[in-house]
Amino acid sequence: MQNKHAYVSQKEVPFPAGTALVSKTDTKGIITYANDAFVNISGYSREELMGKSHNLVRHPDMPPQAFEWLWSTLKENRPWRGQVKNRCKNGDHYWVRATVAPIVEGGKVVGYVSVRRAPTREQILEAETLYRQLNASGAQIVSKYEKYKFKNWSLATKLQFFIQFTLLLILSSAQLFVSSNMRDEAKTSAREKGAQVANEIIDSAIQQHAR
Repeated sequence: MQNKHAYVSQKEVPFPAGTALVSKTDTKGIITYANDAFVNISGYSREELMGKSHNLVRHPDMPPQAFEWLWSTLKENRPWRGQVKNRCKNGDHYWVRATVAPIVEGGKVVGYVSVRRAPTREQILEAETLYRQLNASGAQIVSKYEKYKFKNWSLATKLQFFIQFTLLLILSSAQLFVSSNMRDEAKTSAREKGAQVANEIIDSAIQQHAR
């Protein structure tokens, strides 16, 4: 469980441009995979992350209601998206725009995958205001996507979403591999283009089902 009294500096660490933080957990939220970008920004070693609860990077400013919303959404086998403030090992923090989805094998949920990208400053300010209010009032979160029940999607629609989400992961991995073999200027261009395309894929999936 995250220590609510853990030291925090309230110093924000910029999200690394053109990258995606990717992690996987089992059904109880225990980390089973973390990519290099996630390891680097967290300040923890890979050994310190593996086998630990994802709560390890939870910032004390995050209201419990946000994670209740996340887990209730995942328990219905629906993808979740939201802004999250994470704590680095040294007490600094960074904001992410997270998309979390179930990992299904043999018709059974065996874990969850999370892809985090940089939120806009507007999204951060909106989240800060909401979370501050929730911490003060104890109110519950009602998602603007709540009426678009994932369980009511057709099988074809669900498959399309997971195909698009899988493509997002492939693009994220491919851009890191390709950029490692390019000059600095070309690296920046490739990372930015890859980030734009990947984000458009996941955005189009959610927007399509929000019509």
